[in-house]
Amino acid sequence: MFKILLFLLLVPNTSQATDYELAKKMAGLSDRQKTVLYQYGTLHTYSDTTAANSYWNTHQAELNKLNKEEANILSADLLANTELVYRSKEPSRLQSLVGIFTAAHLLMGAAALIAIGALLMLLKRFWYKIYHLAMQYLAPVFRLLFSPKILKFQLLLLSLTALFLGPGIEDLMFRTLTLQFGLVLLWTQLTSLTTSSSFYKLYRGILSNHSRDSNAKEILLQITMPCAVTVLATWWLMYASKDPWYSFEITVLALVTLYSFPLINWLLPALGKVFLPFPTVGWKKDTALAGYIVLTMILWLGLLFLPVIPIPPLTTLTLVLILLLLYFSIAEFFSAKSDYKNYLWVQLTTLLYFCACVLVGSKLGTTLITWSGLAGIFLYVLIKYWELPTLFGWSWEHRKTLGILGMALLIWGIAQFMIFFPEFFLISF
Repeated sequence: MFKILLFLLLVPNTSQATDYELAKKMAGLSDRQKTVLYQYGTLHTYSDTTAANSYWNTHQAELNKLNKEEANILSADLLANTELVYRSKEPSRLQSLVGIFTAAHLLMGAAALIAIGALLMLLKRFWYKIYHLAMQYLAPVFRLLFSPKILKFQLLLLSLTALFLGPGIEDLMFRTLTLQFGLVLLWTQLTSLTTSSSFYKLYRGILSNHSRDSNAKEILLQITMPCAVTVLATWWLMYASKDPWYSFEITVLALVTLYSFPLINWLLPALGKVFLPFPTVGWKKDTALAGYIVLTMILWLGLLFLPVIPIPPLTTLTLVLILLLLYFSIAEFFSAKSDYKNYLWVQLTTLLYFCACVLVGSKLGTTLITWSGLAGIFLYVLIKYWELPTLFGWSWEHRKTLGILGMALLIWGIAQFMIFFPEFFLISF
């Protein structure tokens, strides 16, 4: 037993001593000796044994501190961990000729700049005549090329070019910027071709009542068609570029397309009553948002009952619903005295949905959905911190500093709760 223990203790020490001695010898080598070792390692690795042995016999005198076994180890290490940097020791004839050609090219460039300057000085005398001729003959051409109608088609062609050629770009950032630029141009220019209204004003009407004032044909042509074409372009990018985020983007575009259908606008009042079951009184903002929330929640629940749950659309709908519910749960939507039932119902629905996101994300193993639900609860608590005191007559107008200090203490308390009770945030099935 003693001999076995002694053997186990001595084996690693021998290996460490060998490595130590090799590292010490490596540190003591000159640059010339390292160059010889590197060349020997190159021949030993990429050439035959005869060439390597011949090189070793020729330069062995320069490596008198090393035997052949040590040279093999050190040369292999140098070959694997050395990066060559080429540096000229002294100008050679070839390098001098290269310098001459470079200087000649620089002189040619300087001559071209001087000649251009001289030509500009000569043209200065005839500048007004050239300007009038250009205005006379070229102005109609530029007026035609950059007219609003022709410009729309040019930008549309540019968007299609970016979408078809963009997936072939190697650089990730440049590829993404090009493809996103193409999608935005496609959507806006198709909208511009079908309507004279501003893109922002037109799509803002999707979430308001006045979008139902237009007839069905106008809505389908001006809103649904451009967005549906953009959805098809995004679907093509999902397979052409292989980037993962287009499966999230297409969900948002599909939602906008769905929201713009005249049938959906016709159903919005009925859907809104599902979210607001009590008689609404004292509304300060548009009520169509309640219908969109119910519709989005139906889609979210429908995805959960599919045989194979598509995670990107589910995640996107989760984020959209969290933002909509946080916005809708603000008290300024309601008249606290006469519409408190709807207010309390919305708060309960919001909290239940956030908890459902946490549970669904944990069950599906999707961290983003789980933490989105937790983030929604966190933001909801902060919103209610500022909102609830005002419902009971408290005013933050002259107490904002005190309120910010209290919010900092609230966030600190949440952080401490997470530290002392982490098991509440590790939900698993």
